[in-house]
Amino acid sequence: MRTKLSRTKLGTLRYLAMLLISFNAFSFEKPIFDEINSFFEKVNSNLFISESDINHFNDQKINSGFITSIGKINLPYFVFKAPAETSEYVLYIGGIHADEFAPLYFSTRYLFELLSDNNINLQKNIIYIPLLNIDGFRRGIQKRNYPWRNNGKNMDLNRSFYAYDELDQYSSNPENELVIELIKKYQPKHWIIPHSSLNILDFDGLKDEHAEAWVRDVHLATAGRGGPAIPIEDFRDYAPPRSKKNWSIGKLANHLGDIYSLTFEFSGPGEYPSDNDPNRSLKIAKRKHLGRFEDTAWIAEQYYEFYRHSMDTALFISR
Repeated sequence: MRTKLSRTKLGTLRYLAMLLISFNAFSFEKPIFDEINSFFEKVNSNLFISESDINHFNDQKINSGFITSIGKINLPYFVFKAPAETSEYVLYIGGIHADEFAPLYFSTRYLFELLSDNNINLQKNIIYIPLLNIDGFRRGIQKRNYPWRNNGKNMDLNRSFYAYDELDQYSSNPENELVIELIKKYQPKHWIIPHSSLNILDFDGLKDEHAEAWVRDVHLATAGRGGPAIPIEDFRDYAPPRSKKNWSIGKLANHLGDIYSLTFEFSGPGEYPSDNDPNRSLKIAKRKHLGRFEDTAWIAEQYYEFYRHSMDTALFISR
């Protein structure tokens, strides 16, 4: 006879399973940083992670216990505490799509600024995931010398969220489960997810006066450091009709209802192609894959200078 496990027992079994797997997992340390440095060098980027950077990383990282399916990497994240005690958290999710070069570069460089800069002032605590899709990053480089959009099992992490508050016995990719676990544990009300290359600020979740003011402040800050202002646009989220699974994170934010979720979409060279453009796929790839094509890595570096202040604004950081 089959019996249904209680939520408590099921949670305990999942924890024990993760603990057992974690003993055989690889830590996110120097060999992986060598791969990251080698990639950025190949695409003529100025980013280099030094030994002292690696030490900062390993001193402050939290090994999540969520292990990637292919690379068996113990996914790390960081918690940066505001100087004034607060229960409010902001969630930053870098590298959901590892092939999108501008957010990949931004998330990596921004992390090391947070790790080393003592002059920043956090108004809220920050939960920071630097590279969620590390499997797609590594295996893409191995297969085609450039990261993949999908993870090592060829799953799009931004189409793999679900109604976790309703489907308590369902599970997704380890990467998605890490994000969900952090949401449950810290209950961050503000989420920031960098992408490329639509060149928009797309808001999902609770639409109230606070949301309007927050997104407006970020928008105004995008024009403050030399770059063009990134427009605000109400873009769609992704979910199959009437499904509780295979969602984008924007759909999850809309489902939960009390979340402020901002997709920060960087641009790329040229105009975004129309649906009937005969070279649409190539143009989109060139906009996303800065660095894969000759002399384009510098665009992401320029974006960093243009838009760092606006990301500070999104994360409630003052300098």
